[in-house]
Amino acid sequence: PNHPTTRRPTLHPSIFEAMGNKCCTDRKPRPQGWDPKPMAGNVTMGLRGAWAEGIRGECLFVVYLENKHMDKDGDGVITLKEKSVGFSVDPETLVVKAVTPGGLLDEYCLAHRETVCAGDRVFSVNDFTAKDDILKQIKEKVLLEIWFSKLIIDVRIVKKPGKKLGASTDPRTFAILKIAEDSLIADWNKHNPEDKIWVGDKVLSVNGITDKEKAVQEIASKEELNLRVIRGPRKQAPRQPTAISQATTQQAKEAAAATKIQAMQRGKQARKEVAQLKKKGPPPVQAPAPKVKI
Repeated sequence: PNHPTTRRPTLHPSIFEAMGNKCCTDRKPRPQGWDPKPMAGNVTMGLRGAWAEGIRGECLFVVYLENKHMDKDGDGVITLKEKSVGFSVDPETLVVKAVTPGGLLDEYCLAHRETVCAGDRVFSVNDFTAKDDILKQIKEKVLLEIWFSKLIIDVRIVKKPGKKLGASTDPRTFAILKIAEDSLIADWNKHNPEDKIWVGDKVLSVNGITDKEKAVQEIASKEELNLRVIRGPRKQAPRQPTAISQATTQQAKEAAAATKIQAMQRGKQARKEVAQLKKKGPPPVQAPAPKVKI
């Protein structure tokens, strides 16, 4: 997504909560076995991070990947999939398009309780921030220090008679679970496609209030609401069936129906034969053949 033109000049305290109350240079130590980052690198990334978070309103977080290009399935061949870092990006915007389930990045996030999802943006790789350098580092390097940016947007909503805010949220995390079609948020999304609010996004504050209970009271009592929202995991839209898959599904249904009919016919024939046997009665008992002495 593109960045909104209106940003707050200072970093809101709720962003520090989302970042674990740490600054961008000390949020997570490098993994064991990695060379320590030089002081100059720390300072440079600190300044870049402060600019991105304080001026542009982004939230940065880092992941460390070791892409060893291993033969993971043991077939003796290292495929392109096994070389992959497990996510794809738009080469022009560096926005994450998809994260591969079970891939290198997905496994790292699972182990370290991180979340990278479609809509996040690659901020830097191994301290490189230029687009071409980032793509080159991802393709060629084994050790990857990747900084991602979760966009934080400011949403201004003025209540209207007869319309509700229209967002169901998780009471623990304030993450948005559902957005009603005829609602104030739906209207915002319609008129602000670049700053659209998605299911999975998280509300950081309401009119500057970060406490969840007080924020709910603020929503109920105020006519004008300034929401601060951070991007969250987006749910993938259900895939539309293709003509081929529809035909295959129809064939499978017809085959299942035919099998069911055949089974019913066999059952009916078996019951008929049993009824006939009962009607005839048991077969006569034959006397044993006389013994013959030789």
